[in-house]
Amino acid sequence: SFFTTEEQSVDNASFPLTNTGAVSGMSVDTATGIVTLENAGTYVVDYGVYPASSATASDYVALFLNGAEVPGTARGLENNTMINASAIITVPAATSTLNIQIVTDNAVTFLDDDGINGYLTIVQIA
Repeated sequence: SFFTTEEQSVDNASFPLTNTGAVSGMSVDTATGIVTLENAGTYVVDYGVYPASSATASDYVALFLNGAEVPGTARGLENNTMINASAIITVPAATSTLNIQIVTDNAVTFLDDDGINGYLTIVQIA
């Protein structure tokens, strides 16, 4: 599991995840939030972000696998609301990458004064 509690501004980019919980079989680049998965297989992925300001109706969050949006994972952003979802995804090859992508035309600020601004939990099930 990976998460961040720091205020961030993200403009059409991967959501940075600066902290790591329990991890096995994967690693994260804390500057970009891009996770490298060591194994091919099937994974359950839980993710969420907390936009504090500047989100508009066309802005959304989605999972990206190897740089491409995972179908069915897009969720619209709403200010001052934790936007979260779950997905079961198939990872075709070892050393694939997975990340939370913020898709927007303008920078969105993420900040929850009471806790986590974003998280990504990944569990391999097959």
